[in-house]
Amino acid sequence: MLNNLPVYYVHFQSGAFTITFIIETSEQQMLTEKLIANRIRAVREEKNYTQFYVAYKLNVSQNTFSKIELGNVKLTLARLIEIAKVLEVDLVDFLRDEHLHIIAR
Repeated sequence: MLNNLPVYYVHFQSGAFTITFIIETSEQQMLTEKLIANRIRAVREEKNYTQFYVAYKLNVSQNTFSKIELGNVKLTLARLIEIAKVLEVDLVDFLRDEHLHIIAR
């Protein structure tokens, strides 16, 4: 239990690292997804890439990528890896946030 709420662990293995998500509730999961979406947008803006450019590289529409950045699309690990490659960052960069209960090693 975390803060007297149930805790769920979700593990992803990608290459040389494992990512463990600790999700308290469905509301916490939605918050986590929004925070990751915000990090994707922030990284894209730091790189001065347009949504159109990233969408083109991902072979999706600009509208779909906009929905990803708004957290309105469920992301798979494979899609997160693709986005990280296009933005030239480590996948873990999307998962670094003081509000996320995520352990990345």
